[in-house]
Amino acid sequence: MKKEQDSTIHPKQRTPSQNNALWLFYSRLADALNDMGLDMRKILKPTYNIPWTKENVHDHIWIPFQKAMYGTNSTTFLPKQEQIDKLHTTIMRELGEKHSVEFIPFPTSEEDKQTAPLRDEDEPLRQRIEDYIRMQKKFVNGGEVERFAMDLGYKASNASRRCREMESGLLSDGKTCPIVLEKEERNGTVWYRYITDEPKVEEKPIVKKPQIITKENGEVVAVV
Repeated sequence: MKKEQDSTIHPKQRTPSQNNALWLFYSRLADALNDMGLDMRKILKPTYNIPWTKENVHDHIWIPFQKAMYGTNSTTFLPKQEQIDKLHTTIMRELGEKHSVEFIPFPTSEEDKQTAPLRDEDEPLRQRIEDYIRMQKKFVNGGEVERFAMDLGYKASNASRRCREMESGLLSDGKTCPIVLEKEERNGTVWYRYITDEPKVEEKPIVKKPQIITKENGEVVAVV
């Protein structure tokens, strides 16, 4: 039975329709940048050359602008279309002025929004969650993981399921997967931490070397 929380929209979160439009815009911007030969190295100045995808448009363009303008780092906390519109306009203005990127309108028609549905792929989400929790280097609340997944366009219930799979090593279809997470329950909430592959350093007991006490003639008096 599907949980009610899967379809309930918090009043301070953007709607599924807005989410679909956002991911369609990310995809169109990624295509435009790639078509112009403006790979990530030319926009962000990294040392490696990789093409744009809607995921890294979200991670490296949209979210940094959102954090600077509104102090939040998740599109789930964009309750007003006005905020989305301002972010879109600012991003396109900056890319236009600095890189001559042609203006890409934000998707507004229902037909456009329907071309970018919520995604259900298991493996990409599982890998994104694993990378996210590993980077935190500490226990992460399950609710935070759900918000991270929703920000990527997935359902919260899918994020919870992927975490359980990576903690138990058992997929929903009965197959197995590597156990990479450990779980801890705190006051009725679930927390996850990445299982580090760094070898643990075992503390060796300190062995006190015997001290030999002798006389001037070399005769052993005591061993302590």
